[in-house]
Amino acid sequence: MKFTYDNYKGQPEVMFSNIQLGNESNYELRFDKNLKRFKELLKGKWVFKNWTTEESVEEGLSAFYFIENFKQQSLSTEYARMVQYSDCMVDTTSQIFYESG
Repeated sequence: MKFTYDNYKGQPEVMFSNIQLGNESNYELRFDKNLKRFKELLKGKWVFKNWTTEESVEEGLSAFYFIENFKQQSLSTEYARMVQYSDCMVDTTSQIFYESG
């Protein structure tokens, strides 16, 4: 997944994250420089970040390889209703029943 947002300092950032099921930890990469490069199509490309010993305890490299471009997909009505219902369980100010219904 790709997220574009403003961080707590009000500066734009881009974050890439995998969707992990089960008890596995997920991976994410955050960028706050040269963000224009992430507006292009990423199919067949690597996005990576490396750390030096100045930035972290150990040097390291993390990367994502994209086998296809990002795309929005609509949920089927059945799953959309499940998401709506679970949102109401979390946010008690929401409602799933309509005044006209």
